[in-house]
Amino acid sequence: IITFILGIIVAASEIMRLDSTISLMATIGISALFLFAGMEVDFFSVKKEIKVLLRHMALELILLSGVAYAMNQIFQIPWRVAIIISLALLTPSTGFILESLQSLYLKEVEEFWVKAIAITTEIIALLIMFAALQSATVTNLSVSLLALLGIIIVLPILFWFFAKTVIPYAPHADFAFYILLALVCGFMTKSLGTYYLVGAFIVGVVARRFENHFTSRETEETLQALRLFSTFFIPFYFFKAGLTTDVFSFTWTAFFLSLILLAILVPLRMLILVVHSKYFLKTTYKNALPVALALLPNLVFGLVLADILRQRYDISTTIIHAIIIYTLLISLVPRFFIKTKAPVVTELQPELPIR
Repeated sequence: IITFILGIIVAASEIMRLDSTISLMATIGISALFLFAGMEVDFFSVKKEIKVLLRHMALELILLSGVAYAMNQIFQIPWRVAIIISLALLTPSTGFILESLQSLYLKEVEEFWVKAIAITTEIIALLIMFAALQSATVTNLSVSLLALLGIIIVLPILFWFFAKTVIPYAPHADFAFYILLALVCGFMTKSLGTYYLVGAFIVGVVARRFENHFTSRETEETLQALRLFSTFFIPFYFFKAGLTTDVFSFTWTAFFLSLILLAILVPLRMLILVVHSKYFLKTTYKNALPVALALLPNLVFGLVLADILRQRYDISTTIIHAIIIYTLLISLVPRFFIKTKAPVVTELQPELPIR
């Protein structure tokens, strides 16, 4: 959020302009973040709790449909655009949430449900986003589906080949392989019109399936490395988003619209999560609240889809600016209601003199 605001300030003061270097680093950042989110998909845990997660997805889809219908009726915008706006407003940004979990005081079971719900919600949201962006014509959707299916089929073959022919001779080359493959697949899905995050996420999911074939390091070590890598590069994405935002075009109408969206959608999102936790997870309302709060941020998804709306669709800038303001505000909510951990400071021990 700070780097996004910094980008707005720099753009407003005309100190610098967006160039290819910042764009490249922003692409690396968003690709690494969704690669990390894809690798966090634990198929065993998801399969174990599939019934509970499917019930939650059903509630989320009802809310998504309701918000899309309201957008379509109130603002008289096409259904495809209304669905994209609903995704921007309601989808938790998994990579951002997973990174922030380390700084929040949550119990182990609460962290598990935050991860599980965020990941499954993002998978469904990516599928809906792909369909909404590519459904202009049947031909366009068919070609895009075939191309995406080709990527999904080829990726396991590439991972298997790399594990058999490269890893035995270069045991620590897996990390670079993940990053480069995420970038390549990200550019491929971007050319399909579905942005980088879809390709990078798919690479992360496939990489997790092949974790046993890459024996050079533990999965947790790879995830920590990816977390550090994405933490370094993702600020460039937010900085780029700030650079491309014209703060002087923001209006009070957009600000008040964002507050209305907050007042309506935050209670609805929390109500769904709390009720679901109470009746399907058999937990108390008190224990469900931290999970609901931690799942509110939609920083990455909101900014990405706001950018897509601005570039591809002719809709009011007031709505786009309201989405941006809403995204920034809702991503700050957990910090005010969940206790944060103090940063861990490791004391350096003085070296013993050599005798």
